[in-house]
Amino acid sequence: MYGGPMDGEQMAYDPGDLPADPREWGGYYMVPPEMAPEAPVGVELRAAYEPDPDGDVTRWLFRGWVPW
Repeated sequence: MYGGPMDGEQMAYDPGDLPADPREWGGYYMVPPEMAPEAPVGVELRAAYEPDPDGDVTRWLFRGWVPW
């Protein structure tokens, strides 16, 4: 993971757990409020990460916040 609240974290997936097309990879990850101080009070957020479209598909980049 690169950027955002999970910067530097590594995830391990079995190949069968992800779609065959790497362009469909990515995920939303719940984060605690202290990791997103810019969020409005009482709003839980998910951090959106997607593979680098111009590079290594195993390098997932922070794309922003998704309200939960």
